[in-house]
Amino acid sequence: ALPPPTLKVMGNRLRLEQVLINLFQNALEALEGRDDARVEVSASETFGDVALLVSDNGPGIPPAILKSLFT
Repeated sequence: ALPPPTLKVMGNRLRLEQVLINLFQNALEALEGRDDARVEVSASETFGDVALLVSDNGPGIPPAILKSLFT
């Protein structure tokens, strides 16, 4: 589903592009070799902000890595 055409984001286009490329690359790597691979992207407006959701049906982050992910 496409977001409303009136939905706008203010920010640095190159930085947003870098974030999206990284999210897509991570999702595609997680799905490598899967016959049922799926990446979904949606955008919505929430309280004057834009929420962007990128999800895939990959295996997820292993618990050992998850503990130190943001350190």
